[in-house]
Amino acid sequence: MKLVARCILGAGLLLSLLGLVSQPWWLELLGHARGSYLWIGICLLALVRERVALILWLSCLVVNLACVLPLYVGGASGSANGKLLLCNALSSNPTPERVLALLQAERADVVVLLEVRQELLDLLQPVLVEYPGQKLLPRSDNFGMALLSRRPLSGVQVLESGSPPTLVADTEVGGKRLHVVGAHPVPPVGGAYAQLRNQTVMDLGQHLRDCPQPFALLGDLNNTPWSPSLAPIRDRARNARAGFGVLPSWPTMLPGLLRIPIDQCFVSPDVRVVECRLGPEIGSDHLPLIVGVSL
Repeated sequence: MKLVARCILGAGLLLSLLGLVSQPWWLELLGHARGSYLWIGICLLALVRERVALILWLSCLVVNLACVLPLYVGGASGSANGKLLLCNALSSNPTPERVLALLQAERADVVVLLEVRQELLDLLQPVLVEYPGQKLLPRSDNFGMALLSRRPLSGVQVLESGSPPTLVADTEVGGKRLHVVGAHPVPPVGGAYAQLRNQTVMDLGQHLRDCPQPFALLGDLNNTPWSPSLAPIRDRARNARAGFGVLPSWPTMLPGLLRIPIDQCFVSPDVRVVECRLGPEIGSDHLPLIVGVSL
């Protein structure tokens, strides 16, 4: 039993450490499931019966807690004067009417929709009329996008960086101007795609450095909050999850403890986040992310 415990806990520590490395690209993937590693580690506590196993267990725990714990610190109190909604609708969604129900129920001030096809926009017409600020970019693949606002949009741009386009615009939330960025980098399903995603993240980080404040970035970034390659964004903005937990959003076909948080909202320091939660299942492989802010 000692050998089994050492092997299991040693493997967990190795995976946790390798996930801190971004090159080669596939090593970073090992670090995405840090929330799961913590829960599995807690379940394995019964195997910790001698000194070596205890050292391995504590080391694994510390490495993963260092990444995850910041998401449980720093939430603001008070009431929100604006609501942001990120929804990856899934281009092949078998129940798109649930997306319509979500928008009608949440009545968010700003909505970023991903994997948008024209068929979805046609279905959403009853709620789209409530959003005079619109930039719609439907596509037949998985990278269509829509930016909706209850106030008019200005300074709308479609940023091209050799990846799916990024949408940026200014609008008004809570009586104040808010710069909104909607993004959906490609998934890291190979070395070339990982490099393309990382370049998009670098471009987003550069944009956040130069753009006006306050700002909010919403997107399926195909990356977890603690990933090394997400540093260009993490260094410029605050994760809206801070103080509200991991909130794992993908994939919905797995139990909650095995999901990872790749649907992100980052805000400038002058945006107070007073609520951050996941929405209901909508027929997508992602859960929506809902953020209450005070500007």
